[in-house]
Amino acid sequence: MNAFYGVSFCPVLHKFCMASNKGTHFICLGSTDHINSNFYEVIRLSFLGKIQEAIALTDYQWLMFYPCLYFFAMWDAFKEAGGGGEKNF
Repeated sequence: MNAFYGVSFCPVLHKFCMASNKGTHFICLGSTDHINSNFYEVIRLSFLGKIQEAIALTDYQWLMFYPCLYFFAMWDAFKEAGGGGEKNF
């Protein structure tokens, strides 16, 4: 469970900060992405030293979608918190 929160920290914050619908959607999208990219199996194989097998199993189009989703969740949380309005530097 700890790894889940580490990987999906921003979507989970949406869930706790009164944007529960957004948080739920971000968590579901992130989980779908990890399942479709074989993320957990790839990590397991790499820990076992089966690097070539892990590379062959990876679906890179799904795997590279997750950073986009994660950074969008961060940007959305920043905007929801009122960030980016006035520059004070």
